[in-house]
Amino acid sequence: MSEGHRWWRTVVFVASVMVATRAGAEHVDSCIPGASTFATSVTFSGPPGLTIAGLGIAVEYPRDEVAAPAFTAASGVANVTNDEGGRFIAEPIKIGGLPRPFMHAMYKRCEGTTAPATSDFTCTVTDASDNNGNVIDSKSVSCAVTLP
Repeated sequence: MSEGHRWWRTVVFVASVMVATRAGAEHVDSCIPGASTFATSVTFSGPPGLTIAGLGIAVEYPRDEVAAPAFTAASGVANVTNDEGGRFIAEPIKIGGLPRPFMHAMYKRCEGTTAPATSDFTCTVTDASDNNGNVIDSKSVSCAVTLP
């Protein structure tokens, strides 16, 4: 192997380690999950007289106060949820219309913190549909995190 080739492999390796280290540093949480839990529910509101049967939502949660959410859907609701650490994405659906609230999240509270306020959570509707599968303007539907 030529000296130039060895040098290039070293540079690539060091750059890869630096990128991996930097990427990992961006996702380090200061939260140490404790034994205490914090329960929330997610609800929505939409245009009067319109049945909302499917939603796409994004919920941002205070990752320095709570962690490791466990999700349950309301009775009859099919829901796919993906936790991204500090935010989760959910896609609930129910033929006949979603109930209010349509899902619940149980978090572990971080050690040494007090319970967060519901105002520390933000909920955004990314898409919505009615009972016939028709798209509803997501700006006409809102969601909120509440206490059960």
